[in-house]
Amino acid sequence: MQLNKIATIIFLGLLSLFVAVTPAAAQTPTVVTGTVTDANGVPYSFAKVSAQLVPTTASPTIIVNGIPTQIGGQQNANADANGTFSMNLFCNSAGGGCSVISPSGTQWQITVNINGVPPPAGKGPQACTATLTISGASQSVTSSFNACPALLNSTTATPGGSNTQVQYNSTGSLGGNPQFTFTPASGAVTIGTSSTPSGAILTLATNAGGAFNTTSLSTTVFQMNSGANTPIAFGSSGDINGGKLQIQTAAQNGVANTTGVIGYDNVTSTININNSNGAGNSAFTGVWNCTSTTPVTVTANVTTDQTLMACTIPAGTLNRVGRSLRIQTGSIYSTPAASTTAMTFKIKICSVSGCGSGNVLTAATITSGALGTIQVTNNAIQTPAFMLTVQTAGAALAIEAHGCINIDLLASISGADSIYCDNNTTTQVGSPSNIDSTAQNFLQITGAFTVSSASNSWSQRQMVAETIN
Repeated sequence: MQLNKIATIIFLGLLSLFVAVTPAAAQTPTVVTGTVTDANGVPYSFAKVSAQLVPTTASPTIIVNGIPTQIGGQQNANADANGTFSMNLFCNSAGGGCSVISPSGTQWQITVNINGVPPPAGKGPQACTATLTISGASQSVTSSFNACPALLNSTTATPGGSNTQVQYNSTGSLGGNPQFTFTPASGAVTIGTSSTPSGAILTLATNAGGAFNTTSLSTTVFQMNSGANTPIAFGSSGDINGGKLQIQTAAQNGVANTTGVIGYDNVTSTININNSNGAGNSAFTGVWNCTSTTPVTVTANVTTDQTLMACTIPAGTLNRVGRSLRIQTGSIYSTPAASTTAMTFKIKICSVSGCGSGNVLTAATITSGALGTIQVTNNAIQTPAFMLTVQTAGAALAIEAHGCINIDLLASISGADSIYCDNNTTTQVGSPSNIDSTAQNFLQITGAFTVSSASNSWSQRQMVAETIN
C-alpha cells in the first residue's frame, strides 16, 4: 500500500510538469496590425499603444491541449514613425485557428496615446481608442484609427466666388475669379470668358503624359497692349496679330499694319520670317544646314561616279518657290604619273539615299580640263558657292542651279587654280520622274575621273549646305 501511494505521487508530479511546459508551444494568437493617423492624414509617430481585455475578468483563459490556461488581459506596443504598430492578441471569437478567450463575450480595447506637438503649432497630447472583436490568424485595425484627433492646428478659410473658380487673396480673405477656373474632372484650366474680353478664352488640359495641351482656341485667346491702343492678340490660328511683332505656329499669310512675322512655316518645316507687311516668306541664313568635316575618300579605277559626302534633306525643306540652297565643298585628288585624266564634279538631289535608285535630280555636272600627262598629289578641288534655287515646289521639284569649281591642274600645288562653271541652260528636274519636295530627299556629291586608274584618289574633306532664304 505504501509503495502504491509513492508511485501515484511521482506520476502526478510528472503529469503536472508536462502540463506546465507544453501549453505555451500550443498558443495561437492573432497578429493585429494597424496604422494610426489623424483626420488630416498626419501619422501618430512613435505613439504608445495598449490593449486591455474588456470586460475585465479575474481569470481569462484559453484552452491549451485540452486544459484551461490563464492569460494576461493587457499588452503594450510602440508605433513607428509612420504610426504603424503590431501586437499578438488572443482572439475573442473563433476563426483561422486562433486561440479563443474564455469566458466568451470579451473584446479588446486598444488605446493610442501620443505627446503630440505643443501649441501653438499643435494640439498637444492626444488619445484615440477603439473597442474591437479580434478573430482569425491576422487582423488589420487601421480603419478604426484613420480619423483620430488632429495633431496640428490649422486655419480654415471659406472659399470665395463659385464652383471651379481659382481662389486668390482678396484683402485677407479668399476670392473667386470667374475668368480663371479649374475643372477637377477633366484637369482643364480655363482663362477668360466668352464675353470678357470678347472671345478671349484659353483652355489647357493635361494629356496622357501629364503635360498641358491647348485644347480650344477661340477668336482671341490672349491679348496684351503694345501701346497706343494697338493690341497684340494671340489668335485661333496660332498667330499673334497687331502691334509691332507677330509670332505664328502656322504658315505665315501676312497681316496688314505689321512690320514682320516670325514663326514656324509648316510648308518648309523651318523657322521663317514674313516681312514688309506680308510681302513674302523668307528665313535666316542657315535655318536648315548640313555640315561635314569627316573625310570621304574613294579610289577610281573606273570612270563612273563615286559617292562622296551626303546630307539628308528633311521633308518640305525645299518646298517653297524661291528657297535657295547654298553648297560649299572642299576636296583633294591624286593621280599616277603621266595622267591625262579630267575630273567630273556633280551635285545631286535624290529620292533614295546614295542615288543608286529612285529619282535623281542632277543639279550640276562640271568637268575640268585634262591633266597634261603629269602626276598630281593632293591638289585641290573647291566649290566656293554653288547655288540651287527652287523654281517649282511641291510634287514636281524644279530648280535653277549655277556655280563653279576651282581646281589645281598643275603638277605643283602652289600653281594657279583653273575655274570651270556649269553649262546649265535649262531648269533641272528629276529623272526618271520628278523629285517630291514635300518628302524627305538626299543631297549627294559625286566625283569621277575620265581616265581610270587604280592610283586615282579623290577625297572630299568638307561640305557646308544651308538654306539662305
